[in-house]
Amino acid sequence: MFKEYLEQYREIITENNPNNGICFDGVVDEKQYFSREKRLMFLLKETNGNDNNGDKNDVLTDWNYMDWVHKQALQEEPLYRSVYRNIAMWSQMFNIYTDEKRMPEMSELINENGIIVDDKLCGSLLNVSILNLKKSWGTESTDWHEMNKYLDDGQRKEILRYQINTLKPTLVFCGGTFDFAKKIFHNEVEEFTKNSVRFFERGSTVFVNCYHPSRPGWSRENSFNHANNIFKTFLLND
Repeated sequence: MFKEYLEQYREIITENNPNNGICFDGVVDEKQYFSREKRLMFLLKETNGNDNNGDKNDVLTDWNYMDWVHKQALQEEPLYRSVYRNIAMWSQMFNIYTDEKRMPEMSELINENGIIVDDKLCGSLLNVSILNLKKSWGTESTDWHEMNKYLDDGQRKEILRYQINTLKPTLVFCGGTFDFAKKIFHNEVEEFTKNSVRFFERGSTVFVNCYHPSRPGWSRENSFNHANNIFKTFLLND
């Protein structure tokens, strides 16, 4: 939904690099997302532009990031590694908390072997929005200094504020991006901690600090418990 909007800022997004493209982020399914009273957003860093061998590509073109996630939601493509397995699980947990007003059981989401059951959870991806701090291609490992420098640009922060204000999420999972999220709002936010969760509020939206969904060495149980603590804290008595 942001294709035309982001196109206006191509040079700013790609840093005037003709060999880099825009990764169009936003909403996986507009109808599903905007039909929900409560909405979940994932705020991540950048899209990995490395090839299958982990090498950086010399030339990268535009990519419809949300179309790729949509295909995973419809099971036209498998869930991509631990990143989207965890995002799918967390999204389904959010649905249970907000739609059924209860805490989910881990057995609803993970089988006895600790494996996420894809066909149960894929469809939950249709209900979320996903934004990257950086709208052009990056690499497998984000350079924090470079990301800080990238977000020093006022227009890039304005792009992110515009997207967030348009999507009006209830809860934003900042996957390794919490301090960057504060920077989007010029650090003019007050941070709090509740049940060991760092968070700040912007209007009716709560931004929470969470691990990146591809955190290495994480069991599914760890992932479930991590998200469950966040949802219990901010949704259970809502």
